[in-house]
Amino acid sequence: MRVLILTHSQFPPDIRIEKEISSLLSKKIEVTVIANKGATKNRVAHFQGAQVVYVRMANPGIVILDFRELMRVIRKQRYDAIQVCDAPLGPVAVALSRFLGLKLLYDAHEMWTLFALLGQRRRIIGVLSTPLTFLTEGILVHYSQKIVASSRGISLAFPRYYGCPRSKIVVVRNLPYLAEIPREQPPMNRSESNSFTLVYVGGIDGQRLRELSKFIEAMGILKDAQSPRYALRIIGAEAVGSPAPWKLTHLAKRLEVSDRIEFLGWIPLQDALREASEADLALIGSEKSAYTDLCLPHKLCQYVQLGLPVLSADLAEVKMTVGEKVSYYHHNDPPALAQEIERVQKNIQKLKLLASGFKEEAERTLTWEVDEGKYQALFSTSP
Repeated sequence: MRVLILTHSQFPPDIRIEKEISSLLSKKIEVTVIANKGATKNRVAHFQGAQVVYVRMANPGIVILDFRELMRVIRKQRYDAIQVCDAPLGPVAVALSRFLGLKLLYDAHEMWTLFALLGQRRRIIGVLSTPLTFLTEGILVHYSQKIVASSRGISLAFPRYYGCPRSKIVVVRNLPYLAEIPREQPPMNRSESNSFTLVYVGGIDGQRLRELSKFIEAMGILKDAQSPRYALRIIGAEAVGSPAPWKLTHLAKRLEVSDRIEFLGWIPLQDALREASEADLALIGSEKSAYTDLCLPHKLCQYVQLGLPVLSADLAEVKMTVGEKVSYYHHNDPPALAQEIERVQKNIQKLKLLASGFKEEAERTLTWEVDEGKYQALFSTSP
């Protein structure tokens, strides 16, 4: 069995695709990844045994790519299935699957129509591209034999938006491998008595940049607290590689909290999680919207497997998955965020005990190993 995976994003890193590759290779399925040459700085020829090929792509709503390069790759061997990870690649994937007689799967790790409308960094581009994105995703949904939804919310939304049968949809959540989580973690009562550290791990583009700005503004309100001393660590970077965007550093300087905001940039996953495990409270940086309500953040499952208390917007998929085992805020204006952080801090020992108890449950129920078999089974039959 040979599988072709198409993405117009950078690869590596792409946590979702990396786990899928590992799962397929473990079943002796050969994998070739075709990724965006322009979006990927650190290109590789192979990843975990999968071949990786880079093709020039542009995305003005529908991905335009270099078909000569693409066909040069495809002619080299026979494929049995094609998985497309991005709705704008839909017309290309459908054409290839029909022409070559391949089984077509759509890995719907997010709902692209809502992402275009609500998740784009530039709102005007998102609004203008939404009709085209709706069309390309609709085509992909119609022609795909199977849709791999990364959350239960997405699996319920696709029939509403596109009228596709639910029997087409398989939920394979975006969960971390249990082996990703460091086993050696600091003791529960690890904080200095006069400090309270918040941590955020992940990208800092688009809506996350806006949300982190709100948290930095909340830090500006909390800086006058007599005790404890609040601090924020941001582990991650923009897609272009900047670990400390000017918007955030300028805001921290203006609010006189630069000494309380630490930007660590991208660091290896195990190191990032070890750094996160030393914090008192972990943040989910997603504003509540119709789009984010459908998303299950990968970092949420990493946080709870670290035994960390978590503060998130009251996102529907998060609440459906972990219920009241994490803390929620309902208004994301800075004063309300500051007030919620103070409330969490006053109850932190109780919340740490709750998080510690939930950690064992999360290790059994919120790992990639739980859903991995459903993904592998999709490739057990020919088209």
